[in-house]
Amino acid sequence: MSFSANLNPSIRDKLASKIVGPLVGPSSVGKTTIMRAVVASDPDFYRSSGFTTRPMRKGEEPDTYRFLKDTPEQRAKIVQQSLKGELLQFVVHPTTGYLYGTDLDDYKAKYNLLDVISSEVAGFHSRGFAACR
Repeated sequence: MSFSANLNPSIRDKLASKIVGPLVGPSSVGKTTIMRAVVASDPDFYRSSGFTTRPMRKGEEPDTYRFLKDTPEQRAKIVQQSLKGELLQFVVHPTTGYLYGTDLDDYKAKYNLLDVISSEVAGFHSRGFAACR
């Protein structure tokens, strides 16, 4: 897991009015389905999709994530973005090794929902969000 200590101050300022709701659960349990239902019922909510270097699963919707190629160059770019404080977070999945993460553009509404692994939740409290629920 990586929550860069040097989050860009202008990004932190923009997060101060946003609330994040991380959803935790096993792979393919229905987190995205729940988030889509909430967003459909309340326009104040947004499903933050983030990025991943894993391939799209069979039958998966293309808007689930921004799917990036899993190359050494792409991984280096993600690490550099984190070091510059441009990413809110990124994580190396503990069993697959694929990268997942988010940047400011992934938090477009007052209330932002996203799926995360359980070890990531604590880090969201230090990002500068108005709240993490």
